[in-house]
Amino acid sequence: MSSVKNCRIHKVVKLSENITNFEIEILDEGFDKPSFDCLEAGAHIDVYLDEGVIRQYSLWDWSEDKKRLSIAVKREDQGDGGSIKMHQLQEGNLIGVDGPRNNFPLKPNQAHYTLIAGGIGVTPIFAMARELVTNNASFDVHYLVQKEELAAFNTHFKALNLS
Repeated sequence: MSSVKNCRIHKVVKLSENITNFEIEILDEGFDKPSFDCLEAGAHIDVYLDEGVIRQYSLWDWSEDKKRLSIAVKREDQGDGGSIKMHQLQEGNLIGVDGPRNNFPLKPNQAHYTLIAGGIGVTPIFAMARELVTNNASFDVHYLVQKEELAAFNTHFKALNLS
């Protein structure tokens, strides 16, 4: 039995000149199947696009009811087409999603965490920072980009009230 869930692009928001957020709505009943127990900082999903294209994206946000998941995708014009297909999606388009899975979990109960992210690699790091804030953990974040206007998550980090 396939674990691919039927989904709809609920909202598309441009975060920077080359990064777009896709809020994905789970349409299938039973969205709370055991796989969604892995909906935590560091988790990723497989997104099934046209022509058999499957891409993995880290989750950076999700709704409390687990019906909506957010991924941020950098458009790579010189890539092999997955990000271009993602950036062609519009609100209301249907896609398939498998997962989530977490091969990059945040190790619990550390005295201090140092989170380092470069460019679009910030997506799981942001989810980790949000979890650490929620748990009142000691941590710092180093977010590296080529130029400030490409720092798609600056406003999100500022909303966490990091000093």
